[in-house]
Amino acid sequence: MSLPPFRAGAGHGREPRLRPRVTLAAALMLAALVAVMAIPQARLEPLQTLRYPAESAGRVSDRHLAFYEGYASVPDWERFLHGLLFGSRTEVENKAIEVYQEILAHFEAHPADSTPWAVQNTRSRLLVTLGETRPWPQLDKALSRLGDHPEQAALAAALRYAYAEPLPPAMTPEVVIGASLLPRGWAADRVRLRVAARSGNTAEAGYRAARLSTEGEQLRRRTLMLTVTVAILMLTGLGALILPGQLSPQPAAWRGGALDQPWPWSQGFGVAARAGLLGIAIVIGLQFMAGSYFRPGVLALWSSLFAALPMLWLMHRHLLRPRGLHFAQAFGLTLSGVRAASFARIVLAILTLEWAGSLLIAWLSWKLNLESHWSQGLHDRLLFGPWETTFFSAVDMVAWGPMVEEIAFRGLLYVTLRSRFKPLPAAAISAGAFSALHFYSLPGFLAVFWSGLVFALAFERFRSLLPVMAVHAASNALALSTVLLFYR
Repeated sequence: MSLPPFRAGAGHGREPRLRPRVTLAAALMLAALVAVMAIPQARLEPLQTLRYPAESAGRVSDRHLAFYEGYASVPDWERFLHGLLFGSRTEVENKAIEVYQEILAHFEAHPADSTPWAVQNTRSRLLVTLGETRPWPQLDKALSRLGDHPEQAALAAALRYAYAEPLPPAMTPEVVIGASLLPRGWAADRVRLRVAARSGNTAEAGYRAARLSTEGEQLRRRTLMLTVTVAILMLTGLGALILPGQLSPQPAAWRGGALDQPWPWSQGFGVAARAGLLGIAIVIGLQFMAGSYFRPGVLALWSSLFAALPMLWLMHRHLLRPRGLHFAQAFGLTLSGVRAASFARIVLAILTLEWAGSLLIAWLSWKLNLESHWSQGLHDRLLFGPWETTFFSAVDMVAWGPMVEEIAFRGLLYVTLRSRFKPLPAAAISAGAFSALHFYSLPGFLAVFWSGLVFALAFERFRSLLPVMAVHAASNALALSTVLLFYR
């Protein structure tokens, strides 16, 4: 049974008309614009979504391999945790080799995307990984396929001296040159450690071993810190979910007036079509003003905030003001009269449901070999850009993005659907639209769909967007912190 709509004119002043012809035209133009933008994007291979695929692959794989430096001293319980999170060490090493081979195959198929420097660095990282994880004959076979360019010859000499069985008779200047050609990171440190150890340079070997062990220890410490933080938050939220009396009734301040009597479908659709068209136009315009890739400027980095301004104005003019509402009344956007402890318990309960479902989807996808591509959600601007750019990107991900998306998908779309549907189907439809906007892969789609479903039903239950905004921000902060802690 659908809920009755608001009565037009129940608020202040006459309700502005949304002309059906303008709504239809805006909807058609929006659909065409989305198709023009989405179809070419959908045809892109995963690596084509990165500006610097070789450099990003090198950074990610180097950190994954460095994770196991100094691993002999790791206790069994921590090894079990790592296996649960990432799989076995052998699986991680095999994945690194696959990533490097994928990059080289991509460059061979798309020569315009490659540079000699990127190809050389990727190939050298692949060869070092083979040397560290495979028997010498396999690396020797790969080295035999290198060309006779002086740099390639020097690299082959360094790797033969580092890994050949038996040890070559003497170290030559070519070995030193080849070791210096390796890109900075785990691969370079491993080769220089082996060269130093084989040549009897104990000081250099000790320095490289300590450097690698320290990096591995730091990465494992960060993993443990992040895991413990997530576990504590989820266990606290679980207590709020299952213990009686932990989740108090919705505060009086959270009236959520928009859900009491949702506006008619035609009004909500008309506002959504206009807001979507204007928002995309603003995003496109701001991208033309972005400037350099690594220093795009705050207008481009915060385009989600500026693109939402027409939506906020249209919602206020056509949906809220005629009914005597403002945003705080319509969507429970106030903490006045809300106890901090109650708010925290509500946020943690929603967070636990959202994270538990997302983690389960990710784990099952991994076990079923359906995991997302390694580049999904990875932005090389966050890896290599200046810190001021990272700061503005972080504000957009943790503050503006959650605020805008919750008002758009739960505030506008879900409330519009509630004028015709019961909570569960309305939540499912709005979650489908939400996940379609964030489509990367099947596991990613399912994880975002689950989040959208939880957020919509939480809004229905508590009559406020504030808790779901907080959980949305926490989820984005977790993804961002993972990139910055491990790959920056």
